[in-house]
Amino acid sequence: MTLCAAWIHHTSTDDQELVFATDSCLSAGERWEAGVKLFELPRKDCFICFAGETSRAYPMILNLIHSIEASPTLKNPQTDLLDVMRHAEGLFTDLAQAIDLSDLSSRDYDDARGAAKFIFGGWRWQTSEFYVWRLAYNSTSERFVTERCFLDDSEPVCFIGDLESDDLIVEIYEEVGMADIQLNMQPLKLLIRKIRDISRATSGIRGAPQIGKIYRSGNSKLFGVMWQSIEGKPHYQSRPVLGIQNMVHQYFDPDTCELINNCPGRKPDVGDFLNEDEQVFISLCYNEDDDLKLDLNEFQRGKLQEILRQVAYKHFLNTVTMIEQPEAES
Repeated sequence: MTLCAAWIHHTSTDDQELVFATDSCLSAGERWEAGVKLFELPRKDCFICFAGETSRAYPMILNLIHSIEASPTLKNPQTDLLDVMRHAEGLFTDLAQAIDLSDLSSRDYDDARGAAKFIFGGWRWQTSEFYVWRLAYNSTSERFVTERCFLDDSEPVCFIGDLESDDLIVEIYEEVGMADIQLNMQPLKLLIRKIRDISRATSGIRGAPQIGKIYRSGNSKLFGVMWQSIEGKPHYQSRPVLGIQNMVHQYFDPDTCELINNCPGRKPDVGDFLNEDEQVFISLCYNEDDDLKLDLNEFQRGKLQEILRQVAYKHFLNTVTMIEQPEAES
């Protein structure tokens, strides 16, 4: 079982982001809570995720990734996202038709070819809009076809998976109302509730959530999550992240569904390690009382963390040099 979602996140600064989220459980006679279900593509303005049979979905997604990588046109971010979507439709249809079904009765062909479905979406700069589609096999036309999800009041979240989409949207309505919907991270909270709901003994919606954002700049980013709570281990794309790898990702708190603030609350005294531009930037991140500003955006927090990581490394090198010099003299 699977639950995938895509929606438009309205930020506190009146910006918009397209968010994808999914669980991490693969099942094929067993459950494995370490499966990648949310995929980056060779162009940074879109994502794809899947529900259904892993044995069907993985070959299709891997073929899509490699075909875009091999095509200068499709890989070019100036190419219309609609062209990438149509390419995915045709490619998935060809791959489905290539499956050897000789061991099956004809009535089972459609089930075999349609055993996986997808959400594909991203930023279409030609119209300055986020576009999201469901991509699934149509038994009548015998091909994969897309259905656009407009992410409006009638369907604020695009869902695929083993739970009824209408029932999930009703849960969203109960929280945010049914008119003029501007979602924050409510769909992520819903996904986490379903993952944590152990009362459904047959549920395969399991594992650390996988989360990605696409921005109106045409860029995308994947995020980690502390799992199963803020006191748990950092997870990124389903797996625990340990050691120095932990420093390169930003993580969500699964209880608040907010990004964890890893920036120092008080302005650090690191001027000796910084150039003038970096000193100015750090000063802009703190108020007159040297307290961290609460309204920093995601980019500003990430840049501040990266500068401080560089400061820590410079400090480490200085310390090593001080230790090595006396040893060399002796």
